[in-house]
Amino acid sequence: FKSGDWINTLVVGAGERWSVSTTVDLLPRTDNGKINSSPISGTSPIIRLQQGCSYNLPIHTDDPDGDEVRCRWAQKGHPDQILSGSTFDSYDNDECAGVCNGVPGATLHSVPCTLVLPPALVGWYAVALVLEDFPSPEAKVPLSEVPLQFLLEVRPSERTDSSGSNTLSSGDSEESGSSDSVCSTSLSFTKTTLEDRICIAIRPGDTFSSSIVVTEHQTAVQLREVLLVAPIGLKKSSIRLYGSFQRGVQVTWKPSPEQYGQHVFCFSAMDETGYVAISNL
Repeated sequence: FKSGDWINTLVVGAGERWSVSTTVDLLPRTDNGKINSSPISGTSPIIRLQQGCSYNLPIHTDDPDGDEVRCRWAQKGHPDQILSGSTFDSYDNDECAGVCNGVPGATLHSVPCTLVLPPALVGWYAVALVLEDFPSPEAKVPLSEVPLQFLLEVRPSERTDSSGSNTLSSGDSEESGSSDSVCSTSLSFTKTTLEDRICIAIRPGDTFSSSIVVTEHQTAVQLREVLLVAPIGLKKSSIRLYGSFQRGVQVTWKPSPEQYGQHVFCFSAMDETGYVAISNL
């Protein structure tokens, strides 16, 4: 699907057309006789970073069938694939239009999907990826291809100390990020917060409830918001004080009968300066 346009403030691809392309095979799989379910991701649509800092940004993915998920850069005119034994006719498969290679100097690791970002100039950047699911680690041909596109905003740092690096991931210890360097995180999730990549079973009629709590490492910078990518119907409380330099929210969710199945729930913490200091994406 093609249309336009990207925002005119992008460092690469300003005002250019956008394009997304997906490939699926509706025939039953040869290994289990079922229709394949494509991979999913709970990545936030906008991720804010600090100028002068490098980042390891995990792209959290999941697959309802338990297949291996690999990610790659979207390509302009990606060659046709043979998916699940079916050959698709030739067509213009433009996966990224004006934002191919939209983040200069970035490196992408396929498994687990991780975006390594070098220090970048202030501005907006579009990331165009493709998620592919494979029935086994040895498989060479994907079962499906799903686009994933989001924005990075690199903002001027309000801190003046030496630069460093950040890993945007959950499960940090409460002591992490206590450095005063320009790239140190101002927030970190407490150990009582949900761990990364866990699977929680909810019985029919039950209500899921959990606290998302962060420790504030700088007295002048507090938690401003907990951002969610969540199932329909999940509720979030206002920010509460949980202890000395600890704030957070309570989330609850009672699934409806129509919501039977697997769902992605991701969250990130934003400080008062607007930076997503730590993230479970």
